[in-house]
Amino acid sequence: MSKDKKLLQELLADLNRGELKGRNVDIEELFKKDTPQKAVIVENEHSWGKWSKMVVIEHHCPNCNEEVDSVMNYCCWCGQRLDWENEDE
Repeated sequence: MSKDKKLLQELLADLNRGELKGRNVDIEELFKKDTPQKAVIVENEHSWGKWSKMVVIEHHCPNCNEEVDSVMNYCCWCGQRLDWENEDE
């Protein structure tokens, strides 16, 4: 378990005991963003004139829907952790 995830679990336990009242921390949202999620595959068709068409495959963040690249471990727009495992399958 990562150090950050352990810290988040401790914060969540404190929150459940009522020890974090008044803090503007959405711990469940932090857990969700730290849990790797697969990028959403989007196919966009581009056309140039009557006969020329091309389909472009893009990857989008499952949290904010912004375009992401397979070299990114986190979405640079919202911080969502990305899972690229088995992407070639």
